[in-house]
Amino acid sequence: MTDGDLSTRWSSAHTAPQELTIDLGKKVKLGKLRLHWERASALEYVVQVSSDGETWKDAATKTVPESEQPAARVDELSLDKQEASAIRILMKKRENPEWGFSLYEAELHLD
Repeated sequence: MTDGDLSTRWSSAHTAPQELTIDLGKKVKLGKLRLHWERASALEYVVQVSSDGETWKDAATKTVPESEQPAARVDELSLDKQEASAIRILMKKRENPEWGFSLYEAELHLD
């Protein structure tokens, strides 16, 4: 998800919930996760971590209030130095019910 180009983006179908799984390739110690949302952001979501891609543990949750004028935003979440080989973002509530979810970048910082 990190290509360093904030003009590209990932987007989902126009339904909720949706999920995005990021395979890290190996087990690493997590620091923080910075999510660069497009206007079609998630108002409610859970970030989960896994060491085997099958068993998931909640690592962070986020709820933001709806806005009259949806705007791009960046959420920064601490993943508390947990070790994982995969991250999953479970997106539950959309900014606009007519849109899907859309991320410019999922920027992971290791500890």
